[in-house]
Amino acid sequence: MHIKVIDRSDLKGIPSASGIELLNDHYYVIGDNSPWMFELGLNLHLEKRYQISSVDSLENEVIPKSRKKDLEAMCGFIDEGDTVILLLGSGSKSPIRDHAKLIRLKNGVPAIKEYDIFSFYLHVKEEAKLDDETFNLEAAALLDGRLYLFNRGNNKIIECSLAKFMKYLNGETEASDIKLKVTKVELPSIQGIEAGFSGAATDHENGRIFFTASVENTVNWIDDGQVLGSFIGVIEPESMSKHYKTLAVELTENEKLLPVKVESIAISSVDVGSARCILVTDSDGGESEVIRIDLSIH
Repeated sequence: MHIKVIDRSDLKGIPSASGIELLNDHYYVIGDNSPWMFELGLNLHLEKRYQISSVDSLENEVIPKSRKKDLEAMCGFIDEGDTVILLLGSGSKSPIRDHAKLIRLKNGVPAIKEYDIFSFYLHVKEEAKLDDETFNLEAAALLDGRLYLFNRGNNKIIECSLAKFMKYLNGETEASDIKLKVTKVELPSIQGIEAGFSGAATDHENGRIFFTASVENTVNWIDDGQVLGSFIGVIEPESMSKHYKTLAVELTENEKLLPVKVESIAISSVDVGSARCILVTDSDGGESEVIRIDLSIH
């Protein structure tokens, strides 16, 4: 694979971007410490924002780290013409980050439901053999009725039926009734530090998922550290085995590694051998950056 950076710009007014999704010709962006979900046009200009969390007790327009639900994983679909977006907390600090939100946009008006998913996260940790130190969901993707969750700690992908998960959210089944498939993925390193999953987007036409992974010199998932760089990669779920090694390439510009923390990815156009993708970065408190890339897939 080869990456070519087309352009880079600041996402004005959007702090700490953690997820981006393209649905119904609009990009939707969330920040892990923002009470808003942002809607952008295809030109990546901010058009509107939706309040999805309480704005009480904000500090400098963001939710303090001690109280944020750390919405990191984002995916969506179209249902009867409505845009439906699923947001998941990282689970890295229980119980405050063990939450999900389901947002349905109907004629530009959001209907928001929030769920406590502590029991589901407990089920995931048990099945994926993740402890409190390594559990940190950073991305989500949907493909062929399956929900894929990307855990940054130990780089594990947890897969389950979307229909079963939705029944769990609606209280129609127990978390333990959801059958999970767990895959350990090997990712490359920078300065001896293995990259960790940070974002994902589905290429529905070709049955694959693009992902981002970043390298940060930190001892845990709560505290920020020096950002060393990021990778873009592709997985094909049908070929995933229990242990899976996939190709991922460094994000570079002018043949130099970009020291940015890419948090998520959206696919604006794709064919079998190439894709135009949109990346968002997290500046850990400042304005986020959007990076447009061309990805050649060999």
